[in-house]
Amino acid sequence: MSDVYHLPAAAAEGDDLLGAKAARLAARLLDDAGLAPGAALLTRAADGSVSVAEDPPAAWLEPLRALAAARGLRLDATTRPAPPGDGAAPAPGVDVPVAGRHFTRVEIAPAAAAADALLLAQRLGCHTTSGLAGAVAGLGLAFAAPRGRTALMAGRQPWIDRAICGGCGVCVGYCPESALRHDGHRGRLDPELCTGCGDCAAACFPEAIRPADGDGPVLQERLAEFAAGAAAGKPGRTLALLFVVADDRPRPRSGPQPPRLPDVGLLASADPVALDRAACDLVLRASAAGGAAGEASAWCGGVDPLAGLVHAEALGLGRRDYRLVRLD
Repeated sequence: MSDVYHLPAAAAEGDDLLGAKAARLAARLLDDAGLAPGAALLTRAADGSVSVAEDPPAAWLEPLRALAAARGLRLDATTRPAPPGDGAAPAPGVDVPVAGRHFTRVEIAPAAAAADALLLAQRLGCHTTSGLAGAVAGLGLAFAAPRGRTALMAGRQPWIDRAICGGCGVCVGYCPESALRHDGHRGRLDPELCTGCGDCAAACFPEAIRPADGDGPVLQERLAEFAAGAAAGKPGRTLALLFVVADDRPRPRSGPQPPRLPDVGLLASADPVALDRAACDLVLRASAAGGAAGEASAWCGGVDPLAGLVHAEALGLGRRDYRLVRLD
């Protein structure tokens, strides 16, 4: 049974205090990981150039840098890999074998493969195509190489209904991968760059961008296989921290959407499977959604948010049972 640390917090506390609390949880994870001075710790940082629903508060990076410096760790807080320019080939990654249902090898970013430990920090969310946007999905997307992300999403990207698209171009500014372009009349999606995050669909007020049909469980399993590749060779050193707090940032989606998260707090663990399970349990307990599987699906836009965790556990990424450790 894995420990999941829980530190109560609320969005009203502000980003600076949330960042300080997150650093406290990160310190606990680093203590457990036993990293020696000089060890390389890789995290992914938002660059602020686009709106991404799962980006953590930027204020948390400075306390993390101070924490890493005090412990003598080599922190790499790199931003997401930039998409290649027109005609350029994506940067190669490192092939990692996995005992997956969909992949036998996954392509991981070289920095992730070489790091002594990984630290993922993001807001908890949910997508109608890929289910829970938690630790497992975050690890799979954050630390995949560009070509790996293309393979991950092959055939699973949303599509644009050009009979509905009015060519407003709003979706272009919401894509963190520069996968959307405006051709002067309508939006166009580049399948080589799209990772299927769903931000464009959320931004499209006429709902002209449609998710691929029936792919929720498949996407969750694929994400778990990439997360297992990122975690390979790092037992107890694949660390994750989730901000599970109310998010009042504007939502451009016009259609039905999951309810806003309640203020649960910050959660952290070296077991991404246990962390996702605990996060979903606490959200359902704190909200009016209840705890039944069907109600969990309703909270996550009709997709079972936990469907991929069974596969993640079978891959050896972690365990679904956990012990919640409350820190005050």
